[in-house]
Amino acid sequence: FGPDSFRRVTIPLIPWYKERQLKNISLGSIIVLSLLRAITFNLNRLQDYFLLNNCCAVLLNLSPHVVNMHSYAAMRLASVTVSCMRRYSSLVAKNGGRPAGENDVYTNLGMYSEVCRTLLQMVKFGLRPKVISKNLHLVYSIVYSSREFNDAVNSKMSPFEASDVQPIRDVITEAEEIIRNESARTADKAMEALQKSTDKLKNVASMSLSGKNKKVSSNTSVGSISSDVSLNNAEDFTFTYEEEADPEIFFVPYVWEVIVCAMTSTTLEWDKPKIRVFPLLEEIPDDTNETETEHDMANKSSGTYSQDISDIV
Repeated sequence: FGPDSFRRVTIPLIPWYKERQLKNISLGSIIVLSLLRAITFNLNRLQDYFLLNNCCAVLLNLSPHVVNMHSYAAMRLASVTVSCMRRYSSLVAKNGGRPAGENDVYTNLGMYSEVCRTLLQMVKFGLRPKVISKNLHLVYSIVYSSREFNDAVNSKMSPFEASDVQPIRDVITEAEEIIRNESARTADKAMEALQKSTDKLKNVASMSLSGKNKKVSSNTSVGSISSDVSLNNAEDFTFTYEEEADPEIFFVPYVWEVIVCAMTSTTLEWDKPKIRVFPLLEEIPDDTNETETEHDMANKSSGTYSQDISDIV
């Protein structure tokens, strides 16, 4: 299982849902689609920050390596990005124009802020000069959603800074001009026009990044500088998960909370007081007592089950 197998492994046919059969799609594109579906479900139903944070971390880990994205995955990436941007702009407007802060990470405002930041970063990585010719489906998808994208950016009290969206807008402007000059009125014709003009797209992407780096002043934060450098030079970065010594202390209650309170809440009527999850040992047997029989040890360590689901959920 090579480090780049998610790009090399192609699946001939996969049923995504009844109306959509995905053909010749890479494993990486399936991962992107699955994570986008998990993120949208989480934002609409679960509103679980832990799940959202991990999905965003996986997407950011994949971002520097995204090439040859499937057309449907590219369209979904553009669509979800624009949808989240519009929703985040609306939430900021309701919040008096104040964007998400450090204390808002567990709120809708904070979660939409993180998703927008992640997806915009992923799109910008896909439009880098080095890989833009291999991500023309993403270019077309962004152009297709350009009106909604610009509406979100130009909305009143928009939380998006020029540095966040300008590289994308530059590519959109150039791609729209290419398609218009070729009089391409269908998706296939538009893709052909973009394929012929990859050099122009590379130049625009390069100029956009160069102009952005020139504007970095002495007051610019270290975080924003490192973000620009990694985007320009495609430096590899990785978000890692550090597991605690006893992960079950967190994950057992967490998984049960998701199952009981979210995943099956509309299909199963749980009798929570009767749910028994795991034994709670009342007494730990002493292994050094050689004279104690197995029967005695079993009686001491049999333990009881939690009688109340609220103990762990």
